Amino acid sequence: MSKDHSEAAPVIPPSEVSQPRERTLPLGLYVAFLVAIVAGITYYAGRESWLASKLFSDINDASASVVKQFVRESADRVVEKDINDGFDDRFGIVQFRTNADSVAKLLSQCEENPALAAKVFRRCMDEGSKSARLIAMYSAFFLIPKNQLDRADIDRVLSRIDPAKEKDADIRKAAQRMLSEFILLKDASAQLKYEALPANIGKSEGEWPSPSIKTLQEERKGTKQLRIRWSNPDTALAWWKEHGEKGSWSPKDHAWVVP
Repeated sequence: MSKDHSEAAPVIPPSEVSQPRERTLPLGLYVAFLVAIVAGITYYAGRESWLASKLFSDINDASASVVKQFVRESADRVVEKDINDGFDDRFGIVQFRTNADSVAKLLSQCEENPALAAKVFRRCMDEGSKSARLIAMYSAFFLIPKNQLDRADIDRVLSRIDPAKEKDADIRKAAQRMLSEFILLKDASAQLKYEALPANIGKSEGEWPSPSIKTLQEERKGTKQLRIRWSNPDTALAWWKEHGEKGSWSPKDHAWVVP
């Protein structure tokens, strides 16, 4: 019987098997790339912070007030008077005479960068001048649809309605108008409940009209809903304590929904 002299091929350890080389970038290039990313983030964050501070500074120095009415007292005499009736469509509307460019920039940020605009809103409400607070509340009309404001921001507005915390009538008017824009009443059949004067309401000091509440019906996507209006800031605050506290923020409705 012949002997098979053929030998098996030697086994090569896996570590010695030729593998295709992976293409790698030099370490220095990786580091440079990482530094560029960090620098870009830092630059953007720094620029955003600078812009927020600049907007606050300019708005803080602006000259803003609420709209007043001109009343003719005689054939040759027209006087400017306050609008104190909360049911007047002009009640609490903010107007500004200086730094209009800065106000326009803030409003554009409400659309382009609402998170930044919300930061400016909060700083103005917390530490700003009268004009800053008025303009901030004006900007809130544009921030509400962006779902950038929350319960803490409603509390900021409420603090500007509360006579124990705010004495300026213009700010209280603008805050009352702003609060009504926050609120949506879902139950369109409960008008009488919402329009009833709160039990804890007190007498308003000054030239405010007597306490009164009205609801306005509107239709959204085929559903009837209610908006709320008050005759004066004290009535608005008392109503909130009785009804508003029961609500919650609805991103879908872009509003504070009261059941």
